[in-house]
Amino acid sequence: MDFLALKIAWDVHRKQLRKGSSIPYIIHPIEVAVILYENDADEELINAAFLHDTLEDTTGNREELLKKLKDNFSKRTIDLVLAASEPLKVKTTEKLTLEEEVKTWRQRKQHTIEFVKEASRDIKMLICADKLSNIRSTYKDYKRLGKKVWEKFNAGYEEQKWYYKSLVDALSELEGLKMYEELKKLVEQIFYFEDHFVEIRDAMIEEKILLKDDIIKNWGSEIIVSKGKIHKIFELPWLIAVSQEEILGYLIYRIENDECELVLLESFCKNVGIGSKLLKELENIAKKNECKRIFLITTNDNIDAMKFYQKNGFEIVAIHKDAANRARSIKPQIPLIGNYEIPVKDEIEFELKFS
Repeated sequence: MDFLALKIAWDVHRKQLRKGSSIPYIIHPIEVAVILYENDADEELINAAFLHDTLEDTTGNREELLKKLKDNFSKRTIDLVLAASEPLKVKTTEKLTLEEEVKTWRQRKQHTIEFVKEASRDIKMLICADKLSNIRSTYKDYKRLGKKVWEKFNAGYEEQKWYYKSLVDALSELEGLKMYEELKKLVEQIFYFEDHFVEIRDAMIEEKILLKDDIIKNWGSEIIVSKGKIHKIFELPWLIAVSQEEILGYLIYRIENDECELVLLESFCKNVGIGSKLLKELENIAKKNECKRIFLITTNDNIDAMKFYQKNGFEIVAIHKDAANRARSIKPQIPLIGNYEIPVKDEIEFELKFS
């Protein structure tokens, strides 16, 4: 690796952020270089990874930058950088405006797809690493936002689906490379998620153990306190949502007499219906056990959960004032300040009553 390549990338990207985030853009070319290194790329290809967006994104003189690149790097590296750059962006003397980017999006992406189909293996490796870095970032946001993630891009869900599916097909020569298989899997998970069967079933002990760290990270310990009662979650029944061997969410509950309490619900893929599917299965279980209602306790800061439960038919039936403050004597890990910087003080009781 030539550290000059990293230095030039830093100089071009240092004031830029990744689209729709506060993440420094320089993270992207570094990740592309790491992906290529992990897939046995040589130094010239890794240098191209650092430099692949510099010509598109520079705010300075492109001709001067290109000359600097040609003076310091091999012809192969330069050819790779040019191949990874969209011609419409590189040929202009200034960066495209947002309006121009939106207007030319389909044209630019169609060119990329047609070009990649006939490109050399080197170019395909660089494009694959670039798109894998992008889709990794998008997948993290997708799990948090669902289809709302596409609102920050110049093209919507259907167009992005066409683009990434076409790229996976165009890069099929790389089948067997770790980065290509990961790209293909993430594209499948994001764009074809709704076509996949989601299984809701009882969790096995090894799956509970697998989720243990996530629960402790998000909830502070292995116990949940509601209305002053301690729930040891590993002693309770669990439901999990699974698709293609990936755990998408879980629900922990208990049944006592004629009531079913929803103790904990977590969805790893937001806004795609996982939580609602888990709730529906819990409703079936509660009815089979002749429960009169499902109830749950949440804290006053949990605004997003309140919206979710009310959209799924639950109603607020009680506000237990200062209950969260009292619960801290049992579970000190309960935070003082919660979501949206709201002080955590009260417990809100929701119920879904069966007629």
